[in-house]
Amino acid sequence: MFAFQTFILPYIEHAEVDDIVNYLLREYPDSALAGSHEISTYICPSDPQGFESTYALDPPLMKTNMSSVADSLDHLCSKKMYRLGEDDAAGRYRGANGTLFNNSKTRIRSIRDGTSQTLMVGEVTGGEAGSNRGYFWLTHNSNDTFDGINGPETLPGGAQSFHFHGGGFSSYHPEGCHFTFADASVHFIRQDVDQATLAALTTREGADDVGADY
Repeated sequence: MFAFQTFILPYIEHAEVDDIVNYLLREYPDSALAGSHEISTYICPSDPQGFESTYALDPPLMKTNMSSVADSLDHLCSKKMYRLGEDDAAGRYRGANGTLFNNSKTRIRSIRDGTSQTLMVGEVTGGEAGSNRGYFWLTHNSNDTFDGINGPETLPGGAQSFHFHGGGFSSYHPEGCHFTFADASVHFIRQDVDQATLAALTTREGADDVGADY
């Protein structure tokens, strides 16, 4: 499954990379060459890793400091799968309460909490410089907000190693990280934000009362 960053390549002046992606087969070997390109838009200058390939793949996939906001509890929705009676990957993702989960088809009209009150994309960090560990922009790049910002499974939050699945949103900016909201605005959210507020900002139609203190 391709990440949102793959689909927006033509709109950030990287149509030549988009041309390499095989959207029909959706298999790693067919589009890996596209994922090996460094996309400066996807890298945060504050991350000491800078441009770095991820994992021992051939060709390697390049990292990103951006991840989509999929859910307030579990970006894979594995817990919700059983509640919904679904037994396949697509069924799990349909249970997500955020905006940009895998296989999502979220329309503006589906964001009933309001686009200015709903998260869409946030910052993420990888491993230590030289570790070749991190999120790659080509595929499988989503997160949940369950562990807050700079949570215990992130290096800025004190983790000893990088956790690819469920690491959460984080950055090397002091005391928080940036998020893009569904109205395309960007806000810095503090790492000490109330967890209930962060969860309310995550959901697209939870009828949550989100204050301005974040």
